[in-house]
Amino acid sequence: MASPTITGLSTTIGPPNQWIYIFGTNFVQDQTNIYFNELDCGKVYVFTDTQGGFNLPQNASGTGFFKVVTPDGEYTSDIEYTVGSPTQPPVVTDVRDHPDPTSKWVYVDGSEFVSGQTEVTYEFNGTQTVSVFVYTIDSGGFAKVNIDDVITSITLTTPNGSCEFNCAPAIT
Repeated sequence: MASPTITGLSTTIGPPNQWIYIFGTNFVQDQTNIYFNELDCGKVYVFTDTQGGFNLPQNASGTGFFKVVTPDGEYTSDIEYTVGSPTQPPVVTDVRDHPDPTSKWVYVDGSEFVSGQTEVTYEFNGTQTVSVFVYTIDSGGFAKVNIDDVITSITLTTPNGSCEFNCAPAIT
């Protein structure tokens, strides 16, 4: 096998505990470790030999780089990552349903999402408020409370403010 590489990250800014997708080559299931400024990122989920995911450590800070280590070698990326959170109010540019009609999952695109601190509120059989799983500062997803919920608009809230978005067509 060849040494691993890092070719991309799902985001280059986020707070501690931010979920990050990592892209590269030669990742090895159960034998790939990721470090941020020499800080062990813990469990790495290797989806394929070119994609994995992990959470940024809770005690991460500053700006730095990721290193991937496998039994076949190591590689330090030149893609700079900043530990921090957006400071502006959120913006939503698109809301779309999961392609599988049996899924409750809904995807949201925009900007200024804050990992672990973003919620969506929608009206269906009362007010429903759910947490958003933030992939990047520009995208996330949430599960509808009930599979049959019809969403015509959402309010997305972070510590920096809220924004409303009308869904056309409705999310069913």
